[in-house]
Parts: sequence; structure tokens; C-alpha cells
Amino acid sequence: MDKQALAARLANLSPAQREKLLVKIQHYKGKSGKASDLQFIQAVDGSSTSLLSFSQQRLWFLDQFEGQNPSYNMPALLRVEGGLNLDALLRAFNTIVTRHEILRTTFRGLEGVGQQVVEDVLEVALGFDDVSLLEAEKKQSKIKQATDAFFKSCFDLSILPLFNVQVIKTAECQYHILLNFHHIIFDGWSVGIFTRELEYFYNSYSKGQNDELSPLPIQYADFSRWQREYLNDARIEQELNFWRNYLESAPDLQMPLDYPRAEELSFEGGRFPVVLPLSLSNELKKLSSCLSFF
Repeated sequence: MDKQALAARLANLSPAQREKLLVKIQHYKGKSGKASDLQFIQAVDGSSTSLLSFSQQRLWFLDQFEGQNPSYNMPALLRVEGGLNLDALLRAFNTIVTRHEILRTTFRGLEGVGQQVVEDVLEVALGFDDVSLLEAEKKQSKIKQATDAFFKSCFDLSILPLFNVQVIKTAECQYHILLNFHHIIFDGWSVGIFTRELEYFYNSYSKGQNDELSPLPIQYADFSRWQREYLNDARIEQELNFWRNYLESAPDLQMPLDYPRAEELSFEGGRFPVVLPLSLSNELKKLSSCLSFF
């Protein structure tokens, strides 16, 4: 089986099937008996506070340096057609929050060092707005205004929640679900996990069922601790020395700019559409699949 076909099969697995696959992989890794300095991530119980991962530390520093900034938000919009069970939706969100500690984590400084603190409980607040009866022009204006304001809202990293949810009823049996996460608790990989589990739990609760998933073997804070232990000062220096030597003879890259660089970063970007030939597009997709983590 080639990598592209394998990636497609993995993408179609349900959350429960993914868990079974993970258990099997861990089982066979444990039987291999191969020695490695890259140890498995271990769950650590009894501590609600830990150091930040390196990616979290970067975002925490920028928040301390620049202040609250919506540029580090991760917004998403889900369009739903058909009936929407708000009670099942809210319950699904709360189940996911209970399941993933990172979604109920705050960030504080202790003597200048960032710390992540896992809170015991977080009840999700589900905002709701109904614009279905407005005239078409007013409706679109209202939807755009509400969406822009929602996605540009800022988060205080020391206060829960660090994500927001809002539902807009746009027409009879048509809804927009707005999601907005701060990047310090959510990334591109999180999107697939979150949407799969949301669909799984929502479908279950909508049918009056109580399907569950096995508890997660580790949480994000466990990864942060592992990363800090593995990437210690000596190992980081070793990695830096490799790249210093590798790039020692590399020429300085001077990119031509059409405008002078601004003194302050504005985050005001633009779009430049480029149309690729279909054959090239297909080849790029094939290459991306081959180089994926799957």
C-alpha cells in the first residue's frame, strides 16, 4: 500500500478506530525492545502546573510583549444544514473540554517564567443569535458584523476560557457555528481531532445515546514536560551547532522589497491569487501526501 492510500485510510478512521490503532502501535513498540534515547511520553499525575512547551513559550512571550492580539486567534466557521440540537451540541463541547485538559488551561508568569495551569472545571458558554427573519441585505450585514467581531475578539491568557463558541441561525434549518481559539491552546493538528470528536459526540447525544471514548493516555502538559526534559540545554546546543556549521558558508539572503519595511508589524496582509495547471496541482497534492507524517 502506498503512502497516499494509507493516508486516505487513516483519515477515514473513526475516533474509536484511531484509539484501537494507537493501542496496537504502542503494544508492538513495547515488544520491539529497541533502545532509544527518545523516550515515550509518560502521563504525570498530581500536578496541575507545568512549564510551557517551546511553541507555547513563544506565544506567551509575544502576549507579554505586545499585549492581547487577535492575530494569534484560530477562527473557524462550520455551516450546518438541517436541524441543530443545541443541547446535544453544548454537551458535546463540554465533553471535549473535560476530555482535553489544554482546553481548560490558563497561562501565568512566575518570576518571569511562563506556567500553564490546568483548571478542574470549565462550563462552555454557547452564544446564540437568530437573524433568520431579517431581510436578505440586513441579514448578510448582520452576519458579517457578528462574525468579524467574534473572530477579532482578544483573550486574556490568565482567564478561562481561551476559546469561544457562537451559533448564528441564518435561515430555517441553516446555522453557522463560529469557533475561535487562541493559538496557545490550539493548532492545525488540533482541528482534525476536535472536529472528529465533536461530530462523534454530537451524533451520539443527538440520538439519545451516551457513547464514550477511552480516556486519553496523555495530555498536552505531559508533552510539554517531556519536551523540556528531552530538549535540554546540552541537546539544544548540539542541534544549534549542527545548523551553525551547516549554514556557515551560506550567502546572505537579500530579498528585494517593493516598499520599505514598516517600523511596526501591522499584521495587515493581502491575497495574490495564482492559478496552477491541473497537472501541476495534482503532482503537488501527490507530493504532499508522500511527505506527510502518515
